[in-house]
Amino acid sequence: MKADSMSGKFIVIEGIDGAGKSTQVERLKEHPALRNAHFTAQP
Repeated sequence: MKADSMSGKFIVIEGIDGAGKSTQVERLKEHPALRNAHFTAQP
């Protein structure tokens, strides 16, 4: 497997409670370039 076939991006959304993190993630999910992206949330 070529190294470039495993390249990608890791995006982190940080902020205090009520800052709109979940809203921004929902908007990102709608972006066509992120159609095959995986999203997760950590406490």
